[in-house]
Amino acid sequence: MLWQGFILTQESHIISAVTLFLTLIYILLFPALLLFLSGDWNWVEGWIFSIWFVALCFTTILYLYRHDPALLVERYRMPGTGKQKGWDRFVVYGLTLGFMIWIVVMPLDAKRFGWSAYFPLWVKIIGGITLSLSFFFFFRLYADNTFVSPLVRIQSE
Repeated sequence: MLWQGFILTQESHIISAVTLFLTLIYILLFPALLLFLSGDWNWVEGWIFSIWFVALCFTTILYLYRHDPALLVERYRMPGTGKQKGWDRFVVYGLTLGFMIWIVVMPLDAKRFGWSAYFPLWVKIIGGITLSLSFFFFFRLYADNTFVSPLVRIQSE
């Protein structure tokens, strides 16, 4: 299967090294964009979120690469494949667009323009603890459920 110029061999359930490397670059773009848009490379909360995001993505990808490569191949499939309904593809694209808007608005709000009220330290600490807990649950989602695919498909069995 060809995916955006990278080769995925679905028959053997292996993601190529090139794909993994390009995924690394793609994931690192989000924290770079977040910190760039904030206008402050010393923004502590931005760095905490960036480290959390990169660690979560890489831990999950490496776990799937070693323990459930078929699910990793499934996660790399393009929306609209696998006999999906047409509107399912737009839902996935909408979620992706929403994530990208969130990554752009977050630093503009929190640091550059300050649209939201300032949060006290105790609220930030609770947020950090919640972020850490979400790491655990997000990782367990992939570790415990080998069917967690972004594609909605009706199976005939």
